[in-house]
Amino acid sequence: MHNAPAVYVPTEPESNGLTLPTLLSLLAHGLVIGILVYNYQTTEVETAGSIETVMVSPEQLAEMQGQILANRAAASAMQMDSSTSDSSSSAQPEVSGSSVSAQNPSQSSSQRVPVFTRSEEPAGQPILMSEDHQQRLLEQNQEYERKMAEWAAQLDESAMEELDQVDQSKRDQLIEEQKKAGRVSSKAKQSTKDKTSHC
Repeated sequence: MHNAPAVYVPTEPESNGLTLPTLLSLLAHGLVIGILVYNYQTTEVETAGSIETVMVSPEQLAEMQGQILANRAAASAMQMDSSTSDSSSSAQPEVSGSSVSAQNPSQSSSQRVPVFTRSEEPAGQPILMSEDHQQRLLEQNQEYERKMAEWAAQLDESAMEELDQVDQSKRDQLIEEQKKAGRVSSKAKQSTKDKTSHC
């Protein structure tokens, strides 16, 4: 008996093979889009207030700097006073716990209160400038003015020399023209004399 060749008989699958991957892809894309939308929600941004600029004159700036320096000095003095009072209170024997507890809140509240004092110094000169710096600036200013005066004097001298040269050249030119005019007139007179003598 002859062996018959094996014949493949196609059978349809139970499903078409696209349903499950499509559903998984849709689910993954939906998750990604949902996470992006959740993370990038538009948050309400509070509008910032308007910014105002104020021009300050040098006198007002010097006054402000003086106030800042006075406030720093007052704050450092307060810290020194509080440190000395703390050391003196620790050196004194304790009378009772209630009296110590009554003193400490007043000290802490006095340390927290900022002290602002108005500077009584004149605002004519800059506050943050030392005497040496002022002296150096004054010397530099005097040196600059002296150099400018010398330069102006040199310019005046050179301008006067140039004017003198121009005047001298004009005078020489005028004298030369007068000489030429004298020669021409003498020649003209000589020619008229010759004509009259021939006649």
